[in-house]
Amino acid sequence: MRASQSQLPFVERAQKLAGELKGVERNVFLSIVADFLTDPRSEPARLSKMLDLLGKGSGNHLKRSGSFGEQARAVIRELPAILADKDLSPAELRIVLGWTARLLLVRSGKSKGDNEGSQIKTGSPVSHRAPANEQRPTKPSPRPSPRPAPIPAVSVVPEQPKWETRIRGIGWGNAADIVADLLSKHQGDTRREIAKTIIERMGGRREVRRRRDLPWVQTLLEAAGEQGG
Repeated sequence: MRASQSQLPFVERAQKLAGELKGVERNVFLSIVADFLTDPRSEPARLSKMLDLLGKGSGNHLKRSGSFGEQARAVIRELPAILADKDLSPAELRIVLGWTARLLLVRSGKSKGDNEGSQIKTGSPVSHRAPANEQRPTKPSPRPSPRPAPIPAVSVVPEQPKWETRIRGIGWGNAADIVADLLSKHQGDTRREIAKTIIERMGGRREVRRRRDLPWVQTLLEAAGEQGG
């Protein structure tokens, strides 16, 4: 996970915020800020208002089982300070919160795809060399064939979009993280198709709309062209 030199001030802010969010996991953090991150039109004031509503019990975030409620309470407590920073534009604030989510993921030890570890690097990547005592396999000498082997017929199967693989195991327990990640990476018709497919897998429009008090469900309905309210 690398940060460019121009993003270093925002990464430093994200590191400070992640340090204040002790014990908070990425999925809990995204369940609250996903709407602001994925909608460029959303303003910090709207997120601040939502934090106030959540703190008063709206959405039942604070009543969730396990440690979810305590983690959500920590997010609601720490976010207002950075939202009130007038030196950060909405776009810069999204950068800070986006880096915070990535740092929380690394801290939880779930960043299996990041082969660079938890440090943020700005230099050139280090080349990895094989050990000196490692022997490379030698190729066997080719044997002449009396006749060329027939080429088997291969049926071409259209490759499924990668996002379809991501949502195969989606459920109410992990949907917030997946929805925020996929909708932030796609736009236009693809984003709409992803949202509609997720709604079908979550039990259809009626079932999803029953839980529209969750911020990520609101985002999902809007991305699918549905009215969240």
